[in-house]
Amino acid sequence: MARLRLFFLFWGVLAAGLSSQAQSIRHTTWKAYFLPINDSVTLRFSSDSMLVRTDSGVTLLQSGYKDSNNIVTLEDNGGVNACPHFAGRYQVKVRADTLIMILNDDRCDLRSGTLMAKWWVRVPEPAKPAEPARKKKRGKG
Repeated sequence: MARLRLFFLFWGVLAAGLSSQAQSIRHTTWKAYFLPINDSVTLRFSSDSMLVRTDSGVTLLQSGYKDSNNIVTLEDNGGVNACPHFAGRYQVKVRADTLIMILNDDRCDLRSGTLMAKWWVRVPEPAKPAEPARKKKRGKG
C-alpha cells in the first residue's frame, strides 16, 4: 500500500511540474524598496526593453532585453548603474506576484546590485476606464 501511495505521489508531482508554464515578463511592472537609497524602485518590462527608475525620478538602468527559457540577457543603453559594454544574463523566477532575478553571468556589479537579491512585487495594471454610455436616438414620429 505504501508503494502505491509513493507511485501516485511521484506521478502527481511530475505532472504538476510539467503542467506549470513559465510566466512572461513582457509588459509587466514590479516594485522593490532599496534601503541604501531610502527609495522605492520600479522595474518595467516592455516588449523588448527594461527600465529601472526610482520613485524620485532617477533612471538607474535602461536596457534592451531578450528572454529565452527564463534567462534574460540585458544590454544597457543608459542609466546611472549601466554598463553599456557588457551584457548580463539573469535567470527570472516569477511566483504569483513576486519576481526574483538570479545572477547567471554579469561582469557589471552596478547592474547586478540593482537587480539581484530583491523580491520585486508586481504592480497591477491600471483599470481601463469605462466607456461612456451611448445615448439612444429617438425616432421622429
